[in-house]
Amino acid sequence: MTTTLVARAGFIALWVILISCLFKVTIQLEFGKYGISSGKTTLQAFNELPGPRWRGISWSIWSWVVLASLSTALLVYKGNYRQVERTATLVGVALAAFGLTGVSADEIISYPYWCQEKGYARFTGVYQKDHAWEIRAKGWIRVMYLDGILSMIIYTLAIGGVGVYTAYSLLS
Repeated sequence: MTTTLVARAGFIALWVILISCLFKVTIQLEFGKYGISSGKTTLQAFNELPGPRWRGISWSIWSWVVLASLSTALLVYKGNYRQVERTATLVGVALAAFGLTGVSADEIISYPYWCQEKGYARFTGVYQKDHAWEIRAKGWIRVMYLDGILSMIIYTLAIGGVGVYTAYSLLS
């Protein structure tokens, strides 16, 4: 998608990709940090947001479900996919490039689950209000930050390099 975006929108579109790489890591690391320090998943954290609740579930989760359901129901009711197709074509390439870097709700929300099940939070242990747990948590959060930042540098250079090469090739 990087090459397609740059080919269609020009060299300036490369900034969309570079900024999305930065946003992805920043948001993902903060969700991961919360997951490690609290022992809670992203949806558990969303469920703790203040505000109205229905059947024990926070408004934030219900609004997410309702928005997706309404969008799908409207599409089915209208029976007209052409409008969706036209809109998607206009912004599809930029959004695909943005999504390519991992800036999507599913990847960002699922990262703390990985931190819990397989990663850093697993080695930190269940939250305990003691000094030893705090030292372990801070240590694994540092490891997670290092991992995230190094990963961001590698894939930003790789994706950005492809974009720069494509833009240079098109201009030559």
